[in-house]
Amino acid sequence: MSLKAVQPFRIVLIGCGRVSRYHLKGVSESPDFNVIGVCDTQPDALAWGAQAFDARPFELEKVRALDAHLAVICTPSGDHYRHARDMLKAGLHVLIEKPATLNSEDLERLIDLSLSKNLRLFVVQQQRFLSSIQTLKTHFSKLGDIFAVQMHLFWSRPQSYFDRDNWRGTRALDGGILFNQGAHSVDLLAWLFGVPTSIHTQTKTLRRDIEFEDTIVCNFEFKGGALGTITSTILCADRNFEAGLTIVGEKGIVRLGGMSFEKIEVWDVPQTQVQRFGDRATDYVYENGHRKTYIEVAKALRGEKHLAVEGEQALKTIGFIEKIYKASEV
Repeated sequence: MSLKAVQPFRIVLIGCGRVSRYHLKGVSESPDFNVIGVCDTQPDALAWGAQAFDARPFELEKVRALDAHLAVICTPSGDHYRHARDMLKAGLHVLIEKPATLNSEDLERLIDLSLSKNLRLFVVQQQRFLSSIQTLKTHFSKLGDIFAVQMHLFWSRPQSYFDRDNWRGTRALDGGILFNQGAHSVDLLAWLFGVPTSIHTQTKTLRRDIEFEDTIVCNFEFKGGALGTITSTILCADRNFEAGLTIVGEKGIVRLGGMSFEKIEVWDVPQTQVQRFGDRATDYVYENGHRKTYIEVAKALRGEKHLAVEGEQALKTIGFIEKIYKASEV
């Protein structure tokens, strides 16, 4: 379904918490969108959202009265399915913050519902739009056969982060560090290499008082024989240290680093010349990524060629995360 004649697209924002601040950057710089309504169960968050987005507060069950085109879901992860389902039933296209859902079955239901109503279902995976990642994707085939992949996420989430909101650190609403902090890492692996054919996982809760792991290590084998690892922890002492990716192919080696894969540290790929990207601040990684997400969503809604991540693509990522956790139970 395209909306070529509509300009700008009218948005309702469901959830005015921490992540909605990055959406503010994305829509405020875009002539394609206008936030007309915000919704949150917390009065302080709702007041902030109404002022920041210059939008009308509304109750969720009254969304039809706003005549919106797109609902943006920024609620706790475990509520994504319910809120996205309700917005699709109300006749709105939907953009969900990562993770799309906390299980594949719920995401499949949303995909089926969106198709039955001729609506679009998008998911925020903004790290795909980093210049470093786009460069890697463009030249990926030039690496030849892939032999080894090493990914790590060394970030910091102190206990105060989980104590701030009662949903954080719970299995039902937060899911685990790969659903939350590590969702982008797994998404990049799924996007570049597909879902592994075999997985071995070990998880531990070493320091945080939460219902799931704070550290996880996974070994896997991809179709074609490439071996890889992913190590993720939120126990760095005082800051997000690095999100890194190293790929060893038959024709070259690439290493991305920085706070969130945004820095090209090694580029040894024959017959290619690329711009080197240095460390970028957190705001660049998230705000710029969300801005590009909205650019691509607007293209999709107009019926144009686009790079927005849709439900079917996100399903691969959610399935990958599920397989990693399932492997830890063996």
